[in-house]
Amino acid sequence: DGILNLMEYAMGTHPLEQNAAQVSMSYSAGAIAIQYPEVTSRSDVSLVPETSASLENPAWSTVSATTLDIAGSKRMQEASLPTSNAKGFLRLRAVGD
Repeated sequence: DGILNLMEYAMGTHPLEQNAAQVSMSYSAGAIAIQYPEVTSRSDVSLVPETSASLENPAWSTVSATTLDIAGSKRMQEASLPTSNAKGFLRLRAVGD
């Protein structure tokens, strides 16, 4: 399905099975956001939302995430970026601890 194994592990999906989209994007008045699941019981990996003003010379910085919902061992997280600036980019990175 094209998703990196570390990302699959952090989101609780199987790397050998095709999964429905786990990460979604939304736009509301004044912000864009990404929503993603994260397994709470895995202390050896983290999902880190990041932002950059440019993709030509990216300088990625961490964006805080809020918990939208908790179901079993997964929590649905959301990271947002205000759209008051002319442009901005969001990405989600899996980091092994």
